[in-house]
Amino acid sequence: MSFEPSAEVRRIRDAIDHPIIDSDGHIIEFLPEVHDIMATVGGPGLVDKFKVVEHGARKSIDLTVEQRRAAGLMRSAWWGLPARNTLDRATALLPKLLYERLDEIGIDLAVLYNAVIDALSHLGVTHIDMPCTPERVWQAIRFSSGDSTTR
Repeated sequence: MSFEPSAEVRRIRDAIDHPIIDSDGHIIEFLPEVHDIMATVGGPGLVDKFKVVEHGARKSIDLTVEQRRAAGLMRSAWWGLPARNTLDRATALLPKLLYERLDEIGIDLAVLYNAVIDALSHLGVTHIDMPCTPERVWQAIRFSSGDSTTR
């Protein structure tokens, strides 16, 4: 499948003389698969804790900052997830598809981050060695909780 830039993207690209670099790109994990991997690596209790974080944003809308902190909930990001256009949603899930669409989007280079660190930040996770395997996620969780035997 060929993805061509729109007239607007071509107009913008023609007006500048430098590459366009997205240095804060994000991909979205396919959560049913993430849940299965977490259950295998850390047990069903880990999945339950993750789902509290995953769905906590919806529950936190009407809470004060203090109430969210006490409950361990985060406030959701304002941009949400792409859903109206299924191709855009698939692009956010599949890095190869994003790569194939870079010209269409008007980007020369994209540095991608996954959402795992964002989802686990409340546990103190700030880094996961790549590739982001289930074992490395579990090690990062254990390391952030003070288990020094994990790195």
